[in-house]
Amino acid sequence: MKPKEEPLILSFEYDRLKIRVPVYTGEVEVIKGSPPDKHFEHFRRVSVYHEGSWIIVDPKPIVSYYVVEEYSRMVHVVEVTLFVISGKLEPGITLAYANSTKTIYLRSCDYAGTASIAINNEVIAYLQVKPQDLLKLIVVYEY
Repeated sequence: MKPKEEPLILSFEYDRLKIRVPVYTGEVEVIKGSPPDKHFEHFRRVSVYHEGSWIIVDPKPIVSYYVVEEYSRMVHVVEVTLFVISGKLEPGITLAYANSTKTIYLRSCDYAGTASIAINNEVIAYLQVKPQDLLKLIVVYEY
């Protein structure tokens, strides 16, 4: 990053399905996948849990990190995949994602140091960067 450069802060939202059910539960019961307080996954997983009078279908965002070399520069790539649920909820429906859009954000590094990546204010990765390295954030929306 450059001196006094503001951090790149992005806000994203993704869709969850909430289905009202006649049975009430006082605690969150995980039916499938991870609990609702887990904000992302490293692989594709849909979580389903029973909370109060709701069944919630939660396709967690996927976050992956890798390093590649492009034009003799190291590129630190963070890819975030978000799922958008569209259509009408009916019995027997299958969630399928046929289209995607991709937005890419780039930052170059002028100095060596440590960059951090946070989701919901929780640091998930520290990156050791050198001058001329690139940071690339790829946001993929699947719908």
